[in-house]
Amino acid sequence: MKILILVPGLPLDTTKIKGGVHSATINLLNGFLQEKATVRLLAFTNEVKELTIKSLSETVDIYFIPEGKMPYHALNYLFYCSRQVEKYVREFQPDIIHFELGGAFLLSSLCRIDRRKMVLTVHGIALGEAKISTTLGRKWMSLYNGYLERILLPRHVVHLSQYSHQLFNSWWGGKAEYAIIPNAIKMDYFEVPALQGVKNTILYLGILYDRKNILLLLQAMARLKKNNILFRLEVVGGYLNEEYRQTVEKFIQHNGLEKDIHFNGWLSQPEVIRKLEEIDILAIPSRQETLPMAIAEAMAAGRVVVGTDVGGIPEMIDHGRDGFVFPESSEDDLYKILAQLHDNQDLILKVGAAAREKARVTYLASGVARKTLEFYQKIRQSG
Repeated sequence: MKILILVPGLPLDTTKIKGGVHSATINLLNGFLQEKATVRLLAFTNEVKELTIKSLSETVDIYFIPEGKMPYHALNYLFYCSRQVEKYVREFQPDIIHFELGGAFLLSSLCRIDRRKMVLTVHGIALGEAKISTTLGRKWMSLYNGYLERILLPRHVVHLSQYSHQLFNSWWGGKAEYAIIPNAIKMDYFEVPALQGVKNTILYLGILYDRKNILLLLQAMARLKKNNILFRLEVVGGYLNEEYRQTVEKFIQHNGLEKDIHFNGWLSQPEVIRKLEEIDILAIPSRQETLPMAIAEAMAAGRVVVGTDVGGIPEMIDHGRDGFVFPESSEDDLYKILAQLHDNQDLILKVGAAAREKARVTYLASGVARKTLEFYQKIRQSG
């Protein structure tokens, strides 16, 4: 089988990936290494001025292609990338054309290709993002991407969770043949040494903005500190805007948390893996998620995940067995869970081990690649 995968913005140095979409794409590509398939990834990026090819094996390679010179991504996708897509479809003759991102990127599919072969993985739900956006600019951008995605929606869709499927279909135009396939996690995360004891260290991983809601975690930490229950917080990620930075920094200063928090900025994937060795808990205090890769990665590393009951998170975690789930925006419930985990070696080790075992069955890249190929075969048979 010949598979053409498409994604925008993939870094030329794939060890410096930040976003979940790019991690999921590269992990899936690695999963295909052991399968009987020829895979080519078209990565549109202005990091390169001309075609740059990186081969992962004899059957799997990445074509880094200049995105285009227009000032807006959408214009590049429509007027330049679409021509490149048509060119490589004609040359490569794929059985499947898999878009790893929707929204405006689907403008690159407006060319002479067989749309019956198209697949889209829904990594985020733009119309859901629009509903909770707190700024007018982000709301309009999410609505634009959401409705454009519906207009250009392929006949075949991969959802990461049942939640994604249900929410996606709750708005106009979401109907498509679909499969539920989670993001793939690379083997490196499973090789993180198992926990040997309690570190009382929490990791926050992701963009710092209102939807990810790190303030809720900071509120719980401030309350824990007042009761002499001390944690250290490692933050990996960057701020989306200056206003949110100021809000977070004021809260930290007002509650005397400066010595309890270390901001790492964005780290490469190998650096994130090393950071997981330093922590025993991953906290996901988000207001909205689809199926966070950070949770699957932490579970693969045998770390304890504490997350809100939003999106697909409850599908990932069996509360009390391989992680913990609490009601969205409930600082009190988050406080109680963290207080229970503090210095609790038996519970930390037990839950961490169960998390790793679930991740091995569910998220290992080789297994996800096989499920994806099965869906491709179904698409081919349906014609």
